[in-house]
Amino acid sequence: HVQVDTACTDTGTCESDGTYNDDGETDEDLSALLTTVCLSHLDLKKHVYLYWFAFPALLPRSGRAVRYASTGASKRPAQMPLTKEWGKDSVKELNRGYRRLRVESMRSYEGNNCTNKPGGCPPFFVIVRDTSTCDESSGSSSIRCLSLSKSTYDKLSKEEKKRVTFGFLDPIGATAVNADEYASVGWSLRNLIAYLTLRLGLGGCDVDVVSYRPALLQRLSSSDVELSENPSSDAIDEQEDGSLLLRIALPSKADYDWLLGGSSPDSTTAASPRQPLYRTTGYEPNVRGRPGPRTVNLSPLLSPQHLSAQASDLNLRLMKWRAVPDLNLDRLGSLRVLLLGAGTLGCSVARTLQGWGVRDMTLVDNGRVSYSNPVRQNLFELTDCAEGGKMKAAAAAESLRRIAGEENMKSRGVALTIPMPGHPFGTDKAEEVARNDTAILSDLIKECDVVFLLTDTRESRWLPTVMARAEGKMLINAALGLDSWLVMRHGGDRAGGSGSGGTAANDSCRLGCYFCNDVVAPENSTNNR
Repeated sequence: HVQVDTACTDTGTCESDGTYNDDGETDEDLSALLTTVCLSHLDLKKHVYLYWFAFPALLPRSGRAVRYASTGASKRPAQMPLTKEWGKDSVKELNRGYRRLRVESMRSYEGNNCTNKPGGCPPFFVIVRDTSTCDESSGSSSIRCLSLSKSTYDKLSKEEKKRVTFGFLDPIGATAVNADEYASVGWSLRNLIAYLTLRLGLGGCDVDVVSYRPALLQRLSSSDVELSENPSSDAIDEQEDGSLLLRIALPSKADYDWLLGGSSPDSTTAASPRQPLYRTTGYEPNVRGRPGPRTVNLSPLLSPQHLSAQASDLNLRLMKWRAVPDLNLDRLGSLRVLLLGAGTLGCSVARTLQGWGVRDMTLVDNGRVSYSNPVRQNLFELTDCAEGGKMKAAAAAESLRRIAGEENMKSRGVALTIPMPGHPFGTDKAEEVARNDTAILSDLIKECDVVFLLTDTRESRWLPTVMARAEGKMLINAALGLDSWLVMRHGGDRAGGSGSGGTAANDSCRLGCYFCNDVVAPENSTNNR
């Protein structure tokens, strides 16, 4: 849990940075009313970035929400375009007044060497309209824009306080306003209302607030600060202004104290003083619409496994485009392949299948990696030969995962001996082991989509061939001899689909197997080795 606190008392003293106190002499830094918080955490193992943005705003108690003031006898809408109420000339005068305030703000910060404080665009300000200098021909009046602070407000006369208007630079900007409904206003208005209530003591009053939305704010350069303002050069006068005049009913000071609950402010006695409890809102919801952080998965940009998968997929798409346009890459990626034999043929076929996008392989072999294997069988290394050698099937499966990445490759090794014709069991225990291996082999063939026969003897191919035919599985047979080689596909039908286990209906279209074209029965071919 992460907690973000701002320790400020209701007397005006800010405990966190001491930017102002309640003596009325020190300028207040209102940038705290525009605080933006970003809580972030980077999971370096999973390459996941969590972030949670917040724009904290003080929240009144339940049932005491900020609201527009009632129209009353004046029947003036609680929200209306500023030009409609003040006139275009007065709005132009407001633009000039705000520009003067920007210049004064930058001069003040530069003169005090306050390089760490923002200048140039005060987010909150006080607007004082001097009706005594009203221009009867245009209806405009002299307008002063002052920086918002308690000392500034206290220096205003009673007459000025009666007609004072507070303004804030609305981040929404100039937008089209629908006359039939109220337009949305910037989030910073919430904290301005809290400031007027808690700091200036205006709680319970109705105040006018200008949502300042100039169409254009020119950047101020150093020359603008040094030279006096030239109103005729201000391009803002020529732009359409979208500012709004709001009539806000301010909550009372007690409305922000959540400790009061349903009790009245008088329920706490002077004998038991306490600090008020404030609560904030403005935390960004997550993708499910609930308070919580959002996540960004950076694995495609940072994880070597994801980068490898993207590069491999791109290579496959290029091969499909150039060589085999009808190739179904999605089908290849979903195939479950069983490789019987993890020797020279098995390692080469496994690497080739991996290069063509096959991501699910099971390798079967009963041998161990010897010192003569790594130079001929590309899935093994010299370290696999130590301490008697690793099991070939397990070592090959591990190598495939290491090459493509654990997340991109699903491979496993199964150590078993395929029962072969011409090889007697010898003992009851050997027969029991053979039966168990036969059951495991049968399950493996049932689970896969394609079987590759890559063993090093002719008779070891007989039982898998029969099983694949019985299950209607496609089987690819590859064999190497001293002076010849053979590759053939059987099992399934001529169209490439799976058969139905030898029924008469599809016997006419099924492909012949390895032993259908041979007049010699399988026997022990290792007698003379």
